[in-house]
Amino acid sequence: MSVYVITDPIYLVSKSEDRRKLDSLIRQKINHKTYPDAARCLSEILDTEAYCISRTGYGNWFNFITAHEAEIKVRSTSFAADSGLMCILKATDTILKKINSNVLGNFAIFETDRAITSVSVDDSNPEWYIMSVYSDDSLLVSTDSYDIPF
Repeated sequence: MSVYVITDPIYLVSKSEDRRKLDSLIRQKINHKTYPDAARCLSEILDTEAYCISRTGYGNWFNFITAHEAEIKVRSTSFAADSGLMCILKATDTILKKINSNVLGNFAIFETDRAITSVSVDDSNPEWYIMSVYSDDSLLVSTDSYDIPF
């Protein structure tokens, strides 16, 4: 079984220099919905596979994932994305230790024995983007946001 994390990448990058590098790559393509160069950079910083970094539409602390396959084991459904970004990556022991020392509600975590083959981002609602994670043609998990009235 592999463990995957969906969160705002800022919660996983602790060095200022690394944050500036990511920020620079994102700002270069600020009007895009995904940031492949930043995902590659995040992979290098964290020494794991980052599959996608995307915008969320706006920053939001109240997000969750939904599993779409019975064999998906969801450890934590909620995640925060208050900088307006979300990413999905394969968890390593180092990342899991960092998560355990942080606020668990900032990280959605799931396990599956199926390999992630693609990630799509639906930006049809400009206020909230939906990230969908696939293994071949099967939807594994998707993100959504709670509609919290203020």
